[in-house]
Amino acid sequence: RPVRRRTPPPVLSLQSTHTSLSLARACRYSRYELLHDPLSEMLNTVLSLGASRVARVPLVPSYAFPIRYPPGGNIEWHIDQKDNEVSLSVQIEITPSGASWPLLFIDYNYSATPGVAPPKEIEISEWNLQNAVHVRAQNNEGVLYRGQELVHYRPPLPAGHELMQVVFAWRIPNEVACNAGGS
Repeated sequence: RPVRRRTPPPVLSLQSTHTSLSLARACRYSRYELLHDPLSEMLNTVLSLGASRVARVPLVPSYAFPIRYPPGGNIEWHIDQKDNEVSLSVQIEITPSGASWPLLFIDYNYSATPGVAPPKEIEISEWNLQNAVHVRAQNNEGVLYRGQELVHYRPPLPAGHELMQVVFAWRIPNEVACNAGGS
């Protein structure tokens, strides 16, 4: 079940305006990302305590970035890297209004170890793909998940649709990486 967090309208407005003016990087998944966005990174720090409480583990921020998916945009099934153990994917806006686009999850029976890279290759069967859990957020809603333990992906966005989202990433403090003490 998605964790429902409402973004105050002034922040949402600033985020949407700042991002639409600055997105310029095309990614191989037919999406546009804005890396090192100061507003998203500030919100990532602010949201850390709440994410820690929901995930029931201490977390420190890794990174955050807005993403715009144009029609046909997608993200192939994948697991997250070791500095992204817990993610919050927040849907800022989808057009047309009232549309939805699923984020799909597959549990592939893996338990992550803080600071250790997940497997480089995973096998997903046709049964797994057919039985993926579909999460459909509304604007200003998000889903918090363990991205190394759940394969996740988005199919191609239908024609005439666009989606704006922000991904917030955290990791569990560990002896291998900086912020080992959780500071």
